[in-house]
Amino acid sequence: MKQTRRNIVSSSPFSSNTLSFKSPWIVFWWSAAFPGFGHILVNSYIWGFFLMVFEYTANTLSKINSAIYFTMTGQFETAKDIIEWRYFLVYSTVYVFAMWDSYRRCVDLNKVYQLAYRDSPAIKPFHFTSLELNFLEKKKPGLALIWSFLLPPLGYIYLQRIPAALFSFIWWGTILHCSHVLEGVHYTALGQFAQAKSILDFQWLLYIPSIYGFSLYDSYTKTVENNLIFEIELSRFLKQTYQQGSLDELYGKENQCMS
Repeated sequence: MKQTRRNIVSSSPFSSNTLSFKSPWIVFWWSAAFPGFGHILVNSYIWGFFLMVFEYTANTLSKINSAIYFTMTGQFETAKDIIEWRYFLVYSTVYVFAMWDSYRRCVDLNKVYQLAYRDSPAIKPFHFTSLELNFLEKKKPGLALIWSFLLPPLGYIYLQRIPAALFSFIWWGTILHCSHVLEGVHYTALGQFAQAKSILDFQWLLYIPSIYGFSLYDSYTKTVENNLIFEIELSRFLKQTYQQGSLDELYGKENQCMS
């Protein structure tokens, strides 16, 4: 196949990175929900992970989640006093930049995707090394959603995205440990609601909705994108292997009949 200027998929035995058309406003929204998520959606994983680490660090130092909790419970003065403003001002700047930059990248990548798709770039469907195996296959989005619902890193393992799975294990384990949410669930199941409330760390607990929701969304959409690449590669293979030969054979028989 001819050499192309742009690709729509880059894969290895350990992961796959797929270029696809996305809504810039959805990317913008996920960046607003948690800095770094928008960049992960547009395939900028290094910057996405970096911004997520920054979010954990700056948010925890400035105690933004704790202030949100006190605001939601009507304790406005406590929320105001608990904020560390020297960290908050730095956080707010990077927060706005993450939304703007992810939106910009998404708009640019949508244009690149349209150009790359026209170029019909090569897609390698099989990777095999002494350590790992990765190949294109059709996966079930619902199954990825179920595994991510049970434990977010499992959805990435199902999709053969090992770096994302490892990072997910780190951030999810850290949040579960620091928020004490599993202990809270235990005491809640025993009916000890006061004990469950007292043990929770709301600064870390408020990370969970964004992380959990994004893991579900990302694993589902990544599965859909994987299936699209699978169908594109399979369609090309069938056309190149069978369709052209069948047409040539048919034309050859017609020419013999006419002669």
